[in-house]
Amino acid sequence: MASHSGKTARDSTAKQRTLPVTRQPDERVQPESRGLTTRDVLQLQRQIGNQAVVRMLAPVVQRYIRIDTGSQTYPIRKEARTFLSDKTVTGEDNEFFISQEKRQNSWYNEKGGANLSYKSTANLLVAADLDLAIEAGVEAKVFFATKARIEESNTILEKIKSPIRMQPTSRYLEISDKNRVYMLFQIEPKRLNKQKGVGLKVTVPQNCNQMAELVTKRSGLASDAHPQALLIAANLMDTLTGGVYKYLTVAKSIVEGEKNQNKLEESLKRLDEMAVDFLRMYKESPEKINHLLREQQVNQFLAPKIGDVLVTRSLATDEEKQKDSFDYHFGTVIARSGGDYITMENYARREKGHEGTSSEGDPLFFFKMYGTEQAEQTWHNQQLATGAFLGMTLSFIVR
Repeated sequence: MASHSGKTARDSTAKQRTLPVTRQPDERVQPESRGLTTRDVLQLQRQIGNQAVVRMLAPVVQRYIRIDTGSQTYPIRKEARTFLSDKTVTGEDNEFFISQEKRQNSWYNEKGGANLSYKSTANLLVAADLDLAIEAGVEAKVFFATKARIEESNTILEKIKSPIRMQPTSRYLEISDKNRVYMLFQIEPKRLNKQKGVGLKVTVPQNCNQMAELVTKRSGLASDAHPQALLIAANLMDTLTGGVYKYLTVAKSIVEGEKNQNKLEESLKRLDEMAVDFLRMYKESPEKINHLLREQQVNQFLAPKIGDVLVTRSLATDEEKQKDSFDYHFGTVIARSGGDYITMENYARREKGHEGTSSEGDPLFFFKMYGTEQAEQTWHNQQLATGAFLGMTLSFIVR
């Protein structure tokens, strides 16, 4: 695959496709911007009520958008060239959109690499600010980003001493709104140790926690996440129940290593009861519990930064654990645009013959986009949608 040459000229003969103008995330709609003076606002408050005015003047919600193949607003595909004008791609360039897929019940090809799928066009998810994009509904091996987003990602990855970097190729998507043109270059991963691969040949741990440890240069994420989940859950339930059941005290005794076996078994039983009660209370009063979740920035209210490790952790009861399910899933944020972000992930495929890549040497890394402004776009709700988690389930940033 061609490497990015640094050429940024645009083909002036290409027809521009424009998207609706999106508001930058730090912009706020002030009364004056809608033709209202302070006196107008006060008059409206008297006439229709303060809450109605607040809703009317609320900032525009930011969320990533979907652009399907064949849409009039579909991006122009281009390739940067060193000595000539950038080339508009009109044919079947099948290296623009690359993902991995399961074939004949396996994610791996006969050589042990990923089963790759190449497309010239694909349905896209595009960040609200039009500077990140990724193929929708697949385990994507590449994504697209402006130079500013690439530089931001690599600066932070270098700061945390990550052995991973994001590198652009010469291919890019040109997206326009009414104000400007955005050039989103195709991005591949690179390991600083070239023996571990570059681009599509990068290898990583198969286990999701070890994958996140690789990207962030941290260790012990799985052992850190479980006590954090217990304490978050217990604190939530103490708040909801007025501290009557002292769940936080029980959770701390487990986290701190309760030595008395009888007390430990009793504490674990109490936490199982807590998990069941949480689900019941959530069903009865979702708005009340969501208010607390938002305050603690957990579940669908995560607001992660580049370099943050996200985890979804199940606190399933002993009975629920008898069913086939996941205890946890980790992912690391490697690019961000406003409330939209892209993670680099992997997970245990549980395939015979490929157990040896659990800790290193696995080719099945992938990228995914999530959002923070719409429930179905959030990390938490997309993990729940897999059906892999049972019982009380929490998503949070591993500290």
